[in-house]
Amino acid sequence: MALSRTSRTVGFAELDEQRGLRLITTIVGEQSPDDLIVAMPPQVVLEEREGHTVILFLTLEDAQ
Repeated sequence: MALSRTSRTVGFAELDEQRGLRLITTIVGEQSPDDLIVAMPPQVVLEEREGHTVILFLTLEDAQ
């Protein structure tokens, strides 16, 4: 399932389940990159790309 989102921003994500583990990832969603804030809670989205599973983060505002 490919996500058709207008905004794709590279950022860091830290998992609540493993503090200190930071991932460089793509944050996808309809929000402008200027509207993203530090500590905004994300939802994990897995996407298949060329035979590999890629971890993306969707802002919770866009997940609803």
